[in-house]
Amino acid sequence: MNNRILTVLLIVLSLLLPAISFAQGASNQSKIATDVKKDAKGYEKDKNQEVEVIVVYKARPTKNDKDALTANGAVVKGSLDEVKSVIYSVKRKHLDKLESDPNVHYVSPVRPMAAQMLPLARQATYANLASNYGVSGAGVGVAVIDSGVNLHPDLKKADCTGSRIVYSESFLPGNLAVNDAYGHGTHVASIIAGNGSCTGVSPNLAKMAGIAPAANIVNFRVLDGNGVGTDASVIAAINRAIVLKNTYNIRVINLSLGRPIRESFTLDPLAQAVGAATNAGILVVTSAGNYGRNTLNGLNGSGSITSPGNHPLALTVGAMNMLNTADPYYHVLASYSGRGPSALDHVVKPDIVAPGNNIGAANVPGSTLASRLPNNIVAGGYPVNQYISLSGTSMAAPMVAGAAALVIQQAPGLTPGQVKSRLLRTAADRFPYLTTYTVPGASTPLSVYYDLATTGAGYLNIGGALADGSFSNVGASSPVMTRNGSYILLSDAPSTSASSELNWSQSAYLLYGTLNVSGNTVLRTFGKAWGDSAISGNSILWGDSILWGDSILWGDSILWGDGILWGDSVLWGDSVAPVNTQF
Repeated sequence: MNNRILTVLLIVLSLLLPAISFAQGASNQSKIATDVKKDAKGYEKDKNQEVEVIVVYKARPTKNDKDALTANGAVVKGSLDEVKSVIYSVKRKHLDKLESDPNVHYVSPVRPMAAQMLPLARQATYANLASNYGVSGAGVGVAVIDSGVNLHPDLKKADCTGSRIVYSESFLPGNLAVNDAYGHGTHVASIIAGNGSCTGVSPNLAKMAGIAPAANIVNFRVLDGNGVGTDASVIAAINRAIVLKNTYNIRVINLSLGRPIRESFTLDPLAQAVGAATNAGILVVTSAGNYGRNTLNGLNGSGSITSPGNHPLALTVGAMNMLNTADPYYHVLASYSGRGPSALDHVVKPDIVAPGNNIGAANVPGSTLASRLPNNIVAGGYPVNQYISLSGTSMAAPMVAGAAALVIQQAPGLTPGQVKSRLLRTAADRFPYLTTYTVPGASTPLSVYYDLATTGAGYLNIGGALADGSFSNVGASSPVMTRNGSYILLSDAPSTSASSELNWSQSAYLLYGTLNVSGNTVLRTFGKAWGDSAISGNSILWGDSILWGDSILWGDSILWGDGILWGDSVLWGDSVAPVNTQF
């Protein structure tokens, strides 16, 4: 039987066969997040204690909705109408009445957030072909929701005067400064839109140009000088991006940050804000997270995607290690790159991968990162202190955000789903069979199979995306995996109205190539862009692991502790060379 016909038949079966729910209990789950009421050990928290919460409403909240809490002494800390949310300071004992409020969708605490060589990356992703199509990102606004963006010389206009940072605002409580004290947001912004021309780089050196060197940057600061903030600040920034969309032509949001998945994306206020932005016409590009090295519960890094990268409408990006060569044939997945499917919902993530390891881009002299990582300052003839090399999916996401700006300049009428679809449809998918890493401190090697939940649609291919002039109606809501006995099947994700044009039983192969959906595997069998690749084998996805269980995958384990979450050994590097790489 033809592979494509087999794929269609098997995917259609997912609608007919009983399968494990992707968000079990979402319909009858309490409207109040568990960690509002209980601590990590399950003990009840002080009901008289004031707590800041995010209340997501089903419809735009009214005065009566707010009065229901303020009558009991609650204080409105922020009204985020575009994402149908309100931030309150309220005593825990007054939250129970929200359970019976028909307009309340979900209540969660305000949770902490933290942040996650360009010339080579431009070659690897074929960004250097953009000039052939007459695009540079000009006129497209990209909102960088991060630690702030300083006016680095490469973010000036083409004549090295003025600024392409067209708007700045801080969402840090009590801190109106919009400068980048951490040094992360400026680095991210220059990967998106740095022109590489205004630092006085020698003509003999490759310019540190970003992907869309004429795009405009909208600077929304949500992280402090240590790279820490809250999801409430991020949601407020997304809300403002929607409000200012037409003023600054904001068509892309870059979120190189994330936090643990605590509930289904259908409930999580942060993920819901991503959905609201998408439905407002803004493509949200987010990092996949840097926890691919985690081997907790024998999962070998699977299920390590962070929120809001688990939302099906987000364009979630994993990181590739270029191994100091521009030829993508020799590139491998960075060992830390977050892999799917996502916890709880089993959304197929990441959607795409891009260079993310040892990326040289703008530095902020005196920033926290510059002080902490002095050996990462780029030398070799480049202007002193102007560039720094960092690693992480935080660096891969802006590669894709810049690519989206180029596609949008070329075809302004595309919807966020069509932009995502074009990038996925043209991604190259020739990968190794597996890469085995020796990770410091680990008792066993880390083996990574290149399946659908590892690299998504494939490797960012900007040249291919710009050459694709089709206006397909195929949407790009990431599918969910369901497991039924010996089958793993793909089906539509729920509650994603922007994906109404998507039909997985007809269109999956357009985005991911021909798939072999069977009892052992959900893997590519034919490459789309760089030739054929026969990939098969057994991945952790098909074991009887906790991945398919009902519980929250990571719970309150040490995985989310600061020491592991933001440690230099995970976030900033992949210094271990992969061994036993098989092409």
